[in-house]
Parts: sequence; structure tokens; C-alpha cells
Amino acid sequence: MVPRVDIVGLNTDVTVDDVVKTIIDSGHSRIPIFDRNSGNIVGIIYAKDLLPFWHSPTEDIYIKNIMREPYFVPEGKKLIDLLDEFRKKRLNMAIVIDEYGNVDGLLTLVDIIEEIVGDMPSDDEEVQPSIIDQGGGVYLVDPRMPIDDFCKAFSIDIPEGDYDTIAGFITYLMERIPSPGETLEYGGLVFKVAGAEKKRISKLIVYVPEGLKD
Repeated sequence: MVPRVDIVGLNTDVTVDDVVKTIIDSGHSRIPIFDRNSGNIVGIIYAKDLLPFWHSPTEDIYIKNIMREPYFVPEGKKLIDLLDEFRKKRLNMAIVIDEYGNVDGLLTLVDIIEEIVGDMPSDDEEVQPSIIDQGGGVYLVDPRMPIDDFCKAFSIDIPEGDYDTIAGFITYLMERIPSPGETLEYGGLVFKVAGAEKKRISKLIVYVPEGLKD
């Protein structure tokens, strides 16, 4: 799932030219449209729906007239049920909402399949490992690495909680988004936040004492 903070989206008051530029810059063929006031996703723009307006004046074209209705699914729904739902309704994308109806993230068919059967890199995509051994007990770790995978890799026990990734766990312990350079010790490991944006950890280094990691 793509967390809300990472969704490439636009507001309802943008122009067709803005949407085209976003599609080109992001490489995405579907762009969620947010309501500026509520912050909710109210539509999805498909790149193919813009083709009829190619090389045509766009001043009088309203985004609301082009966007498609989004499909919402509740968080916590079983992936196998979602996969069946996507297949039956011929869906490629769904918006995940929490118990209050707020947008939690964006889920694609590829996300579901990768979660069930494993990552499916594209032909031209270079597979990036979740852990890169820098030597001397220093590891560069993908902050989005699932907790279970991290625990297995570093032979550490992390209790279940309201987090799915190692970045979420660190944020949970610190009760805020840490700043670059901050460190945290847990289970004999030292976590250093090497990079952080406004709402997430973007780069993480883990220091492992000799003999702790198999």
C-alpha cells in the first residue's frame, strides 16, 4: 500500500495541463484528486481519459467532469478477499480508508499480488535489497522493511503494535518523526536516522554489535 503521505495527487482546482505534467513527471497513469477542504479523495484521473483533449484548448475543461469515482475499501480487509474483489470488478486501484472514513493510503492490484506472492519487479527495475551490509557491523536498512523480515534478519524480537515497518516502530517508540542524526537503542541494536522528511523516515542505518547478527 502507498501511505497517504506518499500519494501523488492533485486538488480539484487544478487544470488539465497540471494533470498531464504530473502524469509525465511521476510516471503514474492514474492520479487521485483530493478535495482541498476535506482532504478526502473525490476522484481519479486516468491518463487515457485525457487523450481526447490532446492538442486541444483545455481552458474550459473541468477536472470534475473527467475524473472517475474512486473505489474505497476499509483498512484491515483480507488481501485474498481484496484480490477477488479487484478481479470481479476489474479494478486496478482502490483507496484505503480508516474507521473514520479518512484516507489511509492507496492500494493497487500489483500491491496485492506482491504482498501475496512476493515482489514483482518490472523488467527494467533494478531490485534494491532491504539490507545493505556496509561492513564493520553497519547496515543500511530500507525504512519500509516489514517488522517480521527485520526481526528474522537481525535475530531480534519486536512486539506487535500499531506499526508494520521498522520506520513505523521507531516512530512509535520516539512518539514523533525523528530528525536526521537522531539515534535510538533497542534490543542491542543502535538505530540512526540518516534521513527524514516531514512525515516519514527516508533513510535508516543500523549498528549491530559483533556477534549479534547471524
